[in-house]
Amino acid sequence: MTEWMKKHNIVKKCFYLFLAGICLLLFYHCPFDYLLGISCPGCGMTRALFSILLLRFGRAFYYHPGIYLLIPGFLLWALDYFHLFPLKSKTKKVLLSIGITALILIYFVRLFCGSDVVSVDIRSGLIYRVLQHYLPY
Repeated sequence: MTEWMKKHNIVKKCFYLFLAGICLLLFYHCPFDYLLGISCPGCGMTRALFSILLLRFGRAFYYHPGIYLLIPGFLLWALDYFHLFPLKSKTKKVLLSIGITALILIYFVRLFCGSDVVSVDIRSGLIYRVLQHYLPY
């Protein structure tokens, strides 16, 4: 291993990332959906990423259009993190603000204009069920 890889613990970080990915695939249920009964802003993102890996770009857009913002964002972050293409602090803040704003807009458009991926079923949420059980009608 190179000195740079040892210094940044690259192997250890990759192992933890792999382990987290396995745990997510096996045990994950969206807490947003579970508690509120409303799909979260990132709903469909994993399916979109897998669609891109399978070269199904239209399907990826269908699952979550924001995937095409996150991929370049992740690449910029990685280049900055490893000092291959350092960004100024102000540039980072502006890009992050634009990305978050775009993802929020995408979420509300999908939520209110109808989407097969994003759904609202408040009665399936844990909070609603608990309130129904403990509060008088």
